[in-house]
Amino acid sequence: MKNNRIVLHLPFSKYKKNVIVQIKDADKRLTLYNFLVQNQYISTADNIYIISGTKLVSKTTTLYNLITNGCTIFDVHPVLYGGGLIDMFMGIIKIGEFFLIIPNILIWFFKTILWLVQFIPWLCYTFLNPMKIAHDVVNALLTIMLALLMVPVDFFFAAAQYGAHILEFMMSGVWGWDQSNLTAIDKNSDYFKKSKDCRDKKCYLSKNNTVPFSILLGTIICPPLGVFMVYGFTGWLNILICLVLTVIFYFPGLIYAMLIVYN
Repeated sequence: MKNNRIVLHLPFSKYKKNVIVQIKDADKRLTLYNFLVQNQYISTADNIYIISGTKLVSKTTTLYNLITNGCTIFDVHPVLYGGGLIDMFMGIIKIGEFFLIIPNILIWFFKTILWLVQFIPWLCYTFLNPMKIAHDVVNALLTIMLALLMVPVDFFFAAAQYGAHILEFMMSGVWGWDQSNLTAIDKNSDYFKKSKDCRDKKCYLSKNNTVPFSILLGTIICPPLGVFMVYGFTGWLNILICLVLTVIFYFPGLIYAMLIVYN
């Protein structure tokens, strides 16, 4: 015979899908399945089937008979093994699980749409609003400028606080407690034990029936200050009267303050 060639379609092959094979006379006595196994086109003939045209090639038909009948093109297909009842039911269960997920997908979809409906106007109003952007920019610039301007002020107050702390031993005698070396006898005296008798007044360490020097000095420098050192803010009316008298003329305010202090 003149035509000793066959064409093999191997869809599962990793290399050539379509192979043209020259059939030797010695191979014509083999079946097509054995020929494919012998030439290592397939590993075994148990898991394939071969179609020529529209007909299934039998595993006992030799190459000679096939070529004689004009069958030269063959499609080699792997056998697809089906599962049992368990596999079928598992597939049905998976399909049911998918249909159970559909309501959750729809709920998620509508929630996403609702979130977008709320998010887009908020985005436009908050970030894309020119008036709000300009307002935020102006506020930021003012805040930065105010912070820069407050740097020297904060530095001044910090330095003043530090200086007042250093000079506390000099200033405390004028603004409050007299400077004195308290002994153990002073701390255990009735003056300290009966502090509740001071009630809401400022207490200064001094001899009985005398005015502390710090109050006297503060009164001379600024009469309303002496009244404040005695009564605090609770004597605001006396402080106000003394302030008015001092502004009008110094000595009336001083006399009024002395009367209040020595009262």
